[in-house]
Amino acid sequence: MPEWAEEALILSARPHGESGAIVTVLTADQGRHAGLVPGGAGSRLRGTLQPGNRVGAEWRARLPEQLGQL
Repeated sequence: MPEWAEEALILSARPHGESGAIVTVLTADQGRHAGLVPGGAGSRLRGTLQPGNRVGAEWRARLPEQLGQL
């Protein structure tokens, strides 16, 4: 299972389902990656997932080419 943890810049965030969000991040070593953030559309994380914010991201997926989870 591929995974990494790194500081990232949020490029975009869009709602997915009832409470999730699909977030695209840019990192220095890993490049651009997208991932599902459970609860990302909720009021608690909405301010953090704004484009341009710098966050600590942990990404993991079953296969490297699949949409991962942030």
